[in-house]
Amino acid sequence: GRIVVHSERTITTSDGSVGHGTSSFVANGQIVKDRFTDIMTNTSGGYRFRARSVFVLDLSTETVRVERFELTCLGP
Repeated sequence: GRIVVHSERTITTSDGSVGHGTSSFVANGQIVKDRFTDIMTNTSGGYRFRARSVFVLDLSTETVRVERFELTCLGP
């Protein structure tokens, strides 16, 4: 009754951004948790950013305990 998944990825977008990221997913019968972090760079546009998210669902009450998403500029 328990699932744990971890993945790593590379990212390329149509506007020329490239990057990498990680994600994890856990389900244990009591909670479901999903988390990711991506770092993207666009050298032609001169920017870098980080996207992070976490989501936690309490299965016993069907209540979202944590739902957070943030974008952070990392500069040129």
